[in-house]
Amino acid sequence: MNIFKFIIISIFLLILFSCNKEHINNANKQKGGDPVNSGNNRFVPNDSINTFLKNALQKGDTIAYAKAYHYFAIYHYKKEFLYYSITMANQHNYGQAYFDTYYFLKFLNHDNGLNTNSNLIDYYLLKAYELKNIDAKEIVKDNYLDKGLEVPKSSSILTK
Repeated sequence: MNIFKFIIISIFLLILFSCNKEHINNANKQKGGDPVNSGNNRFVPNDSINTFLKNALQKGDTIAYAKAYHYFAIYHYKKEFLYYSITMANQHNYGQAYFDTYYFLKFLNHDNGLNTNSNLIDYYLLKAYELKNIDAKEIVKDNYLDKGLEVPKSSSILTK
């Protein structure tokens, strides 16, 4: 008889917890939802993020770019933002996007053991520096200026 009670109580608790989870998921959907699809852990941009990305890439809107980056960063999906940073950098010559691309490529190299061409990584850093990006200035200062080295032009890096 005790086993029967245990089974009934277990089933009841399972139903209770699964209903609670469903209630939480429905509440998140009603609030506008979490842009991260927790089912398969993929980043699924919501409408506002898509609008920011569209304005950034099509119009060169730097504020929209920063807002979209912020959403990706909050949910730790920065490397998924690489495509957008490369596109924004190359199409709109935006210094922050060049720096973000440098950062993502450097991160991917380190984190995943990839062997991305270091000239390509340096190109994005130097291009951001040439466009007066403050983060790039700091890294270039540490890597070149503080060591008494001349800062190369970004265009000369890719020809090596």
